[in-house]
Amino acid sequence: MAMYTFKPLQSATVIALLLSLLANAVSLPGCQGNPSAQKTLDNVKIATVDVPARPFGVTYFSPTIAFVAFYNGNVSTVGVLDTQYLTPKLVHQIPLPARYLKFGGSGIALTKNHRYLLVTAGIDTFLVDSIKAATGHSDAVVAVLNNTVPNSGQAVEVTALGDYAFVSQESSVGQASNGAGSIEVFKIPHRSNSSRDMPIVEPIGAISLGSAVVGSALSKDNRYLYVTREGMANKTALNGTLSVLDVETLKRNPSRSLLATIPAGCEPVRVAVHPDGKTVWVTVRGANSLIAFVTDKILSDPDHALLAVVEAGENPVGLAFAHNGKRILTADSSRFNVSHITGLTVFDTDAALRGDE
Repeated sequence: MAMYTFKPLQSATVIALLLSLLANAVSLPGCQGNPSAQKTLDNVKIATVDVPARPFGVTYFSPTIAFVAFYNGNVSTVGVLDTQYLTPKLVHQIPLPARYLKFGGSGIALTKNHRYLLVTAGIDTFLVDSIKAATGHSDAVVAVLNNTVPNSGQAVEVTALGDYAFVSQESSVGQASNGAGSIEVFKIPHRSNSSRDMPIVEPIGAISLGSAVVGSALSKDNRYLYVTREGMANKTALNGTLSVLDVETLKRNPSRSLLATIPAGCEPVRVAVHPDGKTVWVTVRGANSLIAFVTDKILSDPDHALLAVVEAGENPVGLAFAHNGKRILTADSSRFNVSHITGLTVFDTDAALRGDE
């Protein structure tokens, strides 16, 4: 009698097969108005602090200090929060010398060593000495990155070495782009503000990606920049995209850095890479959804890169990981005032990848 020996599949092979099956089972969600009803989390401690303007972006300088970009028609500042207790406390405001004061701060990011803070505010992106800012020095702004489009900078990403900044420009760069958004590239100057003349840094160049470029995130190995584009203002169209740019090319010759662009649904706005680097997550504002792509497949097999789609609250924008990537939180903005309900949606990452609601 013939004997057969079956070797168990390696775990990596099993995972690859499962990811492939899951990717084939999902499709992009359509645009929608009212979000589905959500379960309310019980026993959650909540604290708030009154601030003088609309907080648009936040990043942590340390476990006890956070920076907030304030967006207001009359003031343009970076707020410094004391976060050592549940209820944060606004302890400082750092003025941003914006040339267009009616445009407040929006995108905000720290260099990896936390030496500098970058804040987009209308026509400018500001380089801020984070140590001076944390201690309340009014002269913390040390340089201006000269965006080419008024009221356009929405997000900023910084390379691992802190030497380049990539600014998401929602609107056009130059008349030839016909309103298309772009990524502008800047070489970050490393100098202190020791003189009264604040350096103005011009962009190295830009790459046009289409209408409403708003979010960006670097891959864990810093080789790629993922960029979301909302698409045209059409509530029935699935014309948003996720693009992948080669970072080294972006530094030298931005217009040639595009590697791939894939569909991402109805108004994709923000993007984040999971701590393990294997998945890329996008908030799809117009579909009240959170979606995930297999990182490697975006370039190698884009038709099967979409891995998971789960419902969020109304018009999710921001997203963040918690508990080493075991949880994902979306900031549900109610941007278009359908239900007027804002809040946070908390996802179990593994459950989201399985498609569980």
